[in-house]
Amino acid sequence: MIEKFPVDSRIWIFQNNRKFTFDEEKIIKSELSVFMNSWNAHGNNLTAGFEIKHNLFIIVAANENKEKASGCSIDSLVNQIKKIENLLDLRLLDRSLVSYFLTNNKEEIFVSTFFDFKKKIKSNQIVSNTFIFNNTVATLGDYLTNWIQPIQNSWAKIYF
Repeated sequence: MIEKFPVDSRIWIFQNNRKFTFDEEKIIKSELSVFMNSWNAHGNNLTAGFEIKHNLFIIVAANENKEKASGCSIDSLVNQIKKIENLLDLRLLDRSLVSYFLTNNKEEIFVSTFFDFKKKIKSNQIVSNTFIFNNTVATLGDYLTNWIQPIQNSWAKIYF
């Protein structure tokens, strides 16, 4: 659904430290669907949507061409994510997590803490042609083109 939004739509990416179970994903979808229907900025409804990717990431998009997300509306999104985190015992707001996959196995996504990620680079368990998920992308266009990238093109290239 969010792929139909304009490419300059704002996005937020939340990742967990492990894949969601079927039941967790069902609850996440239910909770976020209710939230999206009432998400607003200064009383004006936001045109927003979400998707779950790889049973690990929640991607939220807001079409700011119609209404800009305000600080308060972003806070309410984060509070909703905290609610889901607490309800399901997840780690969706842990910014120390790094996700990646090896080029020969795009199906198996690994999640490490930033500290462990750097250790794996030093020990050559992670190499420069490993692909990394860049959860700092801010627009839908960046998400669609730059979310997954080789480490040598990412913020992590400084560790090689």
